[in-house]
Amino acid sequence: MTDSLVTPTSVTPPARSRWSSHLAVPLFRNAYALVVSGVLTTLLGLAFWALAARYYPPAEVGRASAAVSAMTMVAALLQLNLNSGLMRFLPDAGHAGRSLLLRAYGITTVTTTVGAIVLVLVSAGHSFLADLGSDAWAFTALFVLTVPIWSLFVMQDAALIGLRAAVYIPAENLVFAVAKLGLLVVLAGWPTGGLLAAWILPAIALIVPVTWLLLRRLLPARATQIGTVTAWGQVRRYLAADFSGSFLETLTAAAIPIIVTWRLGLVENAYFYTSWVVLIGVEMVLNSIGSSLTVEGAHDRSALGGLRRSAGRVTALFVGVCVPIGVLGAPMLLGIIGSEYADAGTSLFRLLLLGVPFRALVVLRLSAARVERRGGTILAYQATYAVAMFAGCWVGLGVLGIDAVGWVFLVVQLLLAAAVLAERVRWSGGSRRSA
Repeated sequence: MTDSLVTPTSVTPPARSRWSSHLAVPLFRNAYALVVSGVLTTLLGLAFWALAARYYPPAEVGRASAAVSAMTMVAALLQLNLNSGLMRFLPDAGHAGRSLLLRAYGITTVTTTVGAIVLVLVSAGHSFLADLGSDAWAFTALFVLTVPIWSLFVMQDAALIGLRAAVYIPAENLVFAVAKLGLLVVLAGWPTGGLLAAWILPAIALIVPVTWLLLRRLLPARATQIGTVTAWGQVRRYLAADFSGSFLETLTAAAIPIIVTWRLGLVENAYFYTSWVVLIGVEMVLNSIGSSLTVEGAHDRSALGGLRRSAGRVTALFVGVCVPIGVLGAPMLLGIIGSEYADAGTSLFRLLLLGVPFRALVVLRLSAARVERRGGTILAYQATYAVAMFAGCWVGLGVLGIDAVGWVFLVVQLLLAAAVLAERVRWSGGSRRSA
């Protein structure tokens, strides 16, 4: 009888061993770290805007969300796709890694600062820069500062992913998110700029230690490896091929809240943005899994098929858990922010989440295309996404209000996912004929 007993100690070691072996695979280890980071960022980001709704007027919540969108847009666009370049080339840079990172830092600081100044000059008195009164100069100067800082903050995460050190990102983003929440309350006495200042001050504080980690620990550990990146021209050619698609993807995510502000005003954008920020967080998780696929595919292109299937399983797990919870719990989640936010945003929230499974298929396809250096494929998908979203939202906002964004997103992602599946059918058909 004793032989039939199974003790916990006889079961636990094999289970622990299997889990350890699973996490020993860089794709899974980095993907799970980025999923955890994305979930934490999304939940704490929602908490940030929920707390903002308690301490700041709706118009100022709308102003801050539009300013954050503009900051994100300018920072991402004028990074010139260097994020993607760092993820793709740092693994193969060897002793040139330090120079590659510092050059990327320098370029993005200059370009994003100039871009922020140009945007301020063009938008003065309009959108999130309207009705600032005596705070106009202070808020404007703060906005110009936020753009290059945010660019560097995001670029660090790309470098960590490229160096297979994504395990540091959840801790970094947790500190960032918690610090934002605390500063939001502390700075509530400055309603016009408090939200934006609370967003960027923690990023400034975190840039120094993460840069130290990159330059003094992670990059030196790879300096003895023989790198395949022998000239900056290699990086430039890659960036040129991938830039247009990434440009359109970033532009779409960041510009939609600005369009909502133009069409419907600051208050409606506050109601809209609480749902949009959740979608951006979910997309960040999907893109993070895709980034792990890109990095590992860059290490071994012959394994791309297996890597795609592995990334697909991680993605399916995330989507299968988050989407049903979000759709069913939408009124409760938005009700945490305020009853008016739940009343105005529940339908939008559900529509955006219903589009996520289709978006996941597209993101995985684009990540594989980056490994394969199929710039035309990336551009075709992202251009279709951008044009359809801009045109559909511009027309639909005047008819359906903020729900129009949800309907347009759902339909566009459904059509793009159908195109991905059609590609797979063509590939499988061609493989069978060649066999």
